[in-house]
Amino acid sequence: MSAFVLDASIALKWFLEDETDRSHSLSILASIGNGRRPAVPVLWYYEISSTVLVQVRRQRVRFEQALAFLDLS
Repeated sequence: MSAFVLDASIALKWFLEDETDRSHSLSILASIGNGRRPAVPVLWYYEISSTVLVQVRRQRVRFEQALAFLDLS
């Protein structure tokens, strides 16, 4: 099982559907279940949640979508 460092900007493209070059991030997502396991720094979780909250405040995504993505519901 090979590990790789998952950047928050890649993971956020899974959630933010109108991002450019989303196909690359989705290919990374698809590879995670195929023997590849991502590693993330501790601050990664804060970066993800902060960015998702900003997108809710800007009304780019709905609050319910943010909860589902963060799996907080």
